[in-house]
Amino acid sequence: MTHFIFHASLCYNTCMKHLEQEKTQKILEEVLKEKIDEFSYLPQGLSNHNFYVKSGQHEYVIRFPKKANEGLFNYHLESQVLRLVEELHINVPTLFFDQEEGIKLSPYIPEANHFSLDYIDEACDLILTLHHARLKTGVQYNILEEFKKYQDYPGEPLFDTHYALDTLYYVESLDDEKILCHNDLVEGNFLFSPQGNFLIDYEYAKDNHPFFDIMSFITENDIQDKKIRDHIFYRYFQRKPSSQEKTKLLAFERALHVLSAEWASYMYYHHGDELYYEIAWLKAQRL
Repeated sequence: MTHFIFHASLCYNTCMKHLEQEKTQKILEEVLKEKIDEFSYLPQGLSNHNFYVKSGQHEYVIRFPKKANEGLFNYHLESQVLRLVEELHINVPTLFFDQEEGIKLSPYIPEANHFSLDYIDEACDLILTLHHARLKTGVQYNILEEFKKYQDYPGEPLFDTHYALDTLYYVESLDDEKILCHNDLVEGNFLFSPQGNFLIDYEYAKDNHPFFDIMSFITENDIQDKKIRDHIFYRYFQRKPSSQEKTKLLAFERALHVLSAEWASYMYYHHGDELYYEIAWLKAQRL
């Protein structure tokens, strides 16, 4: 996966980079009264272009949503979510946020690592902190609507997932309480550093069944080892999950593979990056 991210960074349009550097300079001048000393592309992120910014002794990361993803996200809602999670101290502070374009400026966290199995407990604790707060936005995540949104493009799907659609209807029919969930627990949205541990990037965050997040964490990081999965469940529930809970967890796992395969197919059509094809293929195989 790293190879394809690096390849994508090499192909990034230099003209667009120049425009985004100009926007960044304007934001720094207006918000922080600073000027750019260094501006470089960060080869991370599936939905955004991210840049490292240095201004004097200060370091920042600025996020620009990819143009092809226009209309996929509600940045007014993301702004609301950022305010809600601020009190939990699990997100890197937001210094600037544009609710129309989704541009976000945050401090750069040095010596930070993304998720790996070395941080399994720390990652679980971040998810627990978010869920235990029982926050709500009033906007619910509907997995069927998301599935249909990703099918709405003229290209042919890379893989057929229709044989598993019953699972989407099942998880959407569950009447358990919906709370604020992150809904995108990929490895790059975790930061572990001497400054603290953080869960970042809330574009997909809405009120959802918490089991969606648990299985998003497992499936997005392709955790197949049963002992590790059981450890995650025990860390989350502080006990073994009941048979009823296991049924729901496995249903969400299946539903997430369906959704992720469609999402990656959508992204591959719009971006053409082989990374998205690899993701779609993996999700179809797991399904």
